[in-house]
Amino acid sequence: MIKVLLLVAIIIAGLVFGPDLAGNKGYILISMGEYTIETTVTKGLLLTLIFYIVLVGLEWLFHKVIGVSRNSLGWFSHRRHKKARQDTYAGMLALAEGHYDDAEKLTAKSAKHSDTPLLNYLTAAEAAHERGDTQKRDDYLKQANENQEHQFAVGLTQARLSLQQGLYEEAYADLKRLHQQQPKHHKVTRLLAEVMQQLQQWQELLVLFPALRKASEQTSETLDQLEVTAQAGALAQVASAEGSQGLQVYWNKLSRKLKAEPQLICQVATLLNQQQDSVAGASILVNSIKKDAQEDVLRCIGELNFEDPAPLLQGLKNLSRKEGNNALLWATYGKLLQQSGQTDEAISAFDKSLAINHTPAICFQLAELYQQQGQTNKANDLYKSGLSLAVS
Repeated sequence: MIKVLLLVAIIIAGLVFGPDLAGNKGYILISMGEYTIETTVTKGLLLTLIFYIVLVGLEWLFHKVIGVSRNSLGWFSHRRHKKARQDTYAGMLALAEGHYDDAEKLTAKSAKHSDTPLLNYLTAAEAAHERGDTQKRDDYLKQANENQEHQFAVGLTQARLSLQQGLYEEAYADLKRLHQQQPKHHKVTRLLAEVMQQLQQWQELLVLFPALRKASEQTSETLDQLEVTAQAGALAQVASAEGSQGLQVYWNKLSRKLKAEPQLICQVATLLNQQQDSVAGASILVNSIKKDAQEDVLRCIGELNFEDPAPLLQGLKNLSRKEGNNALLWATYGKLLQQSGQTDEAISAFDKSLAINHTPAICFQLAELYQQQGQTNKANDLYKSGLSLAVS
């Protein structure tokens, strides 16, 4: 606008002062080396004006051309970004539908022009993983990892894919690092708990448990059972590393609720037996049957050998006064009596068990005792009865 006004001003000045200058043309001499230019003032001003007009015209033309180029570049750029968005969406949809080849191609090729290249590379990595192409998967993850702001997302994806592939050590290393960065991240906590189970890192899992209870989508009953399983694994590891004494110290530190769990009672008693400390195991079992008879505990008692079964025999005898109709209780009592050499009392206990619940196992057990006593007819009858029950 200023240039146009300046041009108009020059024209007006020419119209005003032109007539006066027409009679007095003046003289201009320009000398450059061997060249000399001579003209009148009027012609000089006119040439200057023409030169200026040409410059303004060229500038206008230049801006027009550049403007068209910029618009063209903008149009092509917009089209590329739009196409990238469409391919990204199509690739993610293909991944969800299980078309992994298409998903990888669409998201990988559009990553360069995508508004969300990180999402493209992560999707392509997952698609390559599903195809079993670990090399390409790792390449895509490496490209995604170049984005310094979102390395947590990349690490989480890498850990999840490693876990799916069964690379538990690699997944554990990644998840441990991520958990240290964000201890309250629920997804990381759940995956870390899963990989700890696979690696049987029970004591570490138990340390993680308070966070897992907040992060898990499982029911409280399922988590309670997982905690019991983890404690059973931890007991075995402590027994292996620290022996009977360390195992008893660990057991005594458990909560009353956990020490009442049949699975853990049986585990610690079995481990103490393996450590040649059946007396300590029997003591724990005696405490567990003071109030009621838990089937798992009774079966455990019947399967173990004890250096001194007397405390358990007394405990089972006391319990039989409250639960005299419990066939498993009488069968367990009979096994301990047999173990301690009290054959007649064992036969009596097995008879009571058989009267309540006629099972093949007790038939065979009782038949064996009768045979040892020379009562062949009774033994044969019980063998036949047991076989009949077993095949029926």
